[in-house]
Amino acid sequence: MPADITTYFDSDGKLNNEGIALCADALVLDRMEELPKTIREQLEVSAECRKQVMALAELLDQEQVKAEAHPFFDRQSEPAGGWSPILKIAAVLLIGVMIGLAVYVNIDPGQDPDVPPAEVFAQNFERNPFYDSLVGQTLRTGVNGVENVSPGIDEEKSVPVTFEWTGMEETDLFLQLLNNRAELIHNETVTGSSFTYDGSLDPGLYYWRLESEDELVHVGRFVIQ
Repeated sequence: MPADITTYFDSDGKLNNEGIALCADALVLDRMEELPKTIREQLEVSAECRKQVMALAELLDQEQVKAEAHPFFDRQSEPAGGWSPILKIAAVLLIGVMIGLAVYVNIDPGQDPDVPPAEVFAQNFERNPFYDSLVGQTLRTGVNGVENVSPGIDEEKSVPVTFEWTGMEETDLFLQLLNNRAELIHNETVTGSSFTYDGSLDPGLYYWRLESEDELVHVGRFVIQ
């Protein structure tokens, strides 16, 4: 992959339009784990970037994107037709304007104010495309990783929720609990192999992640009924 990734960031260190377009391609191609760490980290901390990436990914012709060689991930091959980088950047700009207008009028761009309560409840169980792309793909196992992770993927739990694993017991790990909108619910530094969260959780789909000082170790997904 290209060594210089500064072209994907603006002067403030945030993903620019080219960076958003690259992440949208990665999401469609299910290759998020191949993005450089600095790009993944920016996505993880920026809700606005995640919204733009997911919105652009929905606009792209997924079959076309998957059929052609990608200039970043498959740089040894020449890209075929489909959306040009200029068109993708233009789409990102349009999406940014739409999100800005939604914020200006105090409306969540992903939330319809007229949605009935039953549908709002159902939305709490919808999967998050960004974190779904990481579930089960970033797990380090064996001597230098973790195994026997609980909760298992899509396991139904109730509060309190105990997170457990084996391996890396002597390493400080950072555990984050997020809802399906990627909103941070709890952040904890854990030494050992378990942590119990006894706070309130509404019914819905949740993600949890473990990371060390250097890298992402595991991303899981579970359900509160």
